[in-house]
Amino acid sequence: MIDKSTNVRSHKRTRRARGLPAHWRGLAVAGWRAVFKTVGPLAPGAAGRLAHRLFFSPPRFRGEARAPEGARHMLIEVEGVRVAAWRCGQGPLVLLMHGWGGSSTQIAAMAPALLARGFSVVALDAPAHGRTAGRRSSLIDFARALRAVAGVTGPLHAIVGHSVGAAAAALAVAEGLAVENLVLVASAADPARWTRTFAATFGVPRRAMDEMGLRSERRLRFRWSSLHLRALLSGYPGRVLFVHDRDDREVRWNEAWQLSQELAHASFVLTAGLGHRRILSHAGVADVVAGFVDTGVATPGPELPLARLCAAAYCDRPAEDGLSFCGRCALDHHLFDRGAGARWPVGVA
Repeated sequence: MIDKSTNVRSHKRTRRARGLPAHWRGLAVAGWRAVFKTVGPLAPGAAGRLAHRLFFSPPRFRGEARAPEGARHMLIEVEGVRVAAWRCGQGPLVLLMHGWGGSSTQIAAMAPALLARGFSVVALDAPAHGRTAGRRSSLIDFARALRAVAGVTGPLHAIVGHSVGAAAAALAVAEGLAVENLVLVASAADPARWTRTFAATFGVPRRAMDEMGLRSERRLRFRWSSLHLRALLSGYPGRVLFVHDRDDREVRWNEAWQLSQELAHASFVLTAGLGHRRILSHAGVADVVAGFVDTGVATPGPELPLARLCAAAYCDRPAEDGLSFCGRCALDHHLFDRGAGARWPVGVA
């Protein structure tokens, strides 16, 4: 069942809602809000079916990216759907998993740095994405396609996933896919939060969201409550690298950072100014990812724009540019903690 807090109480709250995917911003939100306001109270079942269709319908990637030169293309059967994928290079295998509304060619910018370190790379188009047919998709479909491709291509050394693709990689691992290293780029710790953002954005009533939750769980054979990364990665013995951007407007970085502190073999890199999608195309990010996959150590180069965490030991906000503290702690530090006898333990997080 989807979280009960999904109903919307004010239009102001919707304007303030964070984590709004870019493709939702182009879907005439005001019109959809009017539809759900009218249909929801009268026919919650119909509103739930409409919400289900809207939520699980991804946009097609319209970027100009392409697969690396010399990549070998293939089609792999996954539950009656022929999933498109490509492979290039020689050596231990790294699988690239794009995010919602993305494609294998979008995340292909990660490939050159991996190929240069002697890895082979395989990437797929999830159902209803890229060259793979379909009109509906989901995190569950992503994970099933990922496992099927891995079954055909052979043992994996690492998976690099972006956004929904990162959560799908964690789900595949939790369901038994063996892999030594996970790189989770711009991943939400709690995928069920997307449903709350969706409900707040489009004004979907609670009863309609309950119907959508039950319908999706029956169709996809899963439970929303089981998808939190904390549960998915709790027994994972390999290494995990979280890469996130301070200015990501679709998925907040805080939860991934907190999770990285709880896992035994996890690292965290926080960039600045790259957002949710540009983080995939930055050469410095690709170098950090490839280095981690190769050595197990994340070492950002000088060309990568990093955001430092606040120097107050108990604070998890990013430091302001040119300062050691976030704005709030900088003011408190200036007012109360100068000189000997400062009351805060201070250290770089």
